[in-house]
Amino acid sequence: MNRGNDRIIPVILFGLFFFAGTGIAMADFDNPGVALLPADGELFSDAVRAGIKDAIKDYSLSIEIINPESCVAEDMVIAAFDALAQKPSAILLYPTDRDLFSPVILAAESEGIPALLIGADLPEKENTWFIGSDNHRMGILAADYLASVLRDNDTLIILMQDEYMPASRTRAESCKEQIKAKDSSINVRFCEIGKDSNYQSVFSSILADEPAVKGIFAADSFTTRIISGLIKDYGMEGSLAVVGVNGGDDAQKVLDLGIIRELYHENPYQMGYRTGEVLTSLTKGQDVSKKTYIDFSTDISDIPIDLSDTPSAPDSSVYQVNPSSPLSEIPQPEETLSYEERLMAAAGRYDFNSMTAQNEISHYSNSRLIAQRQAALEYAMSGNRIATNYDIVGYNLIHR
Repeated sequence: MNRGNDRIIPVILFGLFFFAGTGIAMADFDNPGVALLPADGELFSDAVRAGIKDAIKDYSLSIEIINPESCVAEDMVIAAFDALAQKPSAILLYPTDRDLFSPVILAAESEGIPALLIGADLPEKENTWFIGSDNHRMGILAADYLASVLRDNDTLIILMQDEYMPASRTRAESCKEQIKAKDSSINVRFCEIGKDSNYQSVFSSILADEPAVKGIFAADSFTTRIISGLIKDYGMEGSLAVVGVNGGDDAQKVLDLGIIRELYHENPYQMGYRTGEVLTSLTKGQDVSKKTYIDFSTDISDIPIDLSDTPSAPDSSVYQVNPSSPLSEIPQPEETLSYEERLMAAAGRYDFNSMTAQNEISHYSNSRLIAQRQAALEYAMSGNRIATNYDIVGYNLIHR
């Protein structure tokens, strides 16, 4: 979603309370706040949760931690709207999809509810605060190293678990911009390698489709672990320059594989804990920086790398289930679309360039998922709140 031409819908531009001289809308801090995190079992968010729990105790905060039954972004968005309907004093979010969470942030803004965004630096709003790693700087550091070892016409693959995850998307885009500034001859390609992928098939397709690949930037913990294991399995240590990110306690295990040249190790516990500092300052009416950066370490391996020979693609015939999608750049919305249209495209993943309205209705008519997204969008964009009624039978997906 392009940020430069964004215009805020008038209905979103009201607030209930203002700090003197700041113009920041605030909610009533006598109400409890809520922290919305994925279900237990995800290493990064579990560490964030531990930090928030300690912050609640140390700062004497009134915060309820809500854990949806799944880590699916759509389920978390629905839970977030349910929480907003209760008018909390603040909402702590762990956005795993920048497009799906955007209407939540807009709704919080319209209600004057402070939103603390943990780990994901989404576009800044009047009433939002970011707490996490400097993802932009992380991408630049990765590019600086990779540009120093790659040569003209080499290919760099940037891997992401999900192209819509805000943190990895920011790292990926910053890395690409920095690479192009340093050496425009290096080819940069994005590739999504999600949890439902056939990893061996994706990796072999990368090497087959891009014979000049010499560098990999795994922009999140998931792809770092996956690509490290695959390179190890195929005996390709030292034949690729690999940079990765890790947000769990297994960072040393990843380094010990001898695959990663540089590893940026995040501190999710501190991301959760520092919310206490931000919330306490807000309740006192103090100025708070819009971005609280949590330090990350840069672990550098001394493994030798030899990029003189192009690695051969491994034989993946025993793993091939379905042909992998060809590598492609992350699609960008057309700048000619209005803000409302681009937000609809984000909420419903519509392709306004190639799909007619009739095709959209036919394709999405039975999709409860799209109905949920559209309901969330309506909540953010309309003065007539849908509140928590998301399972609307026969919901009109296309509004003309």
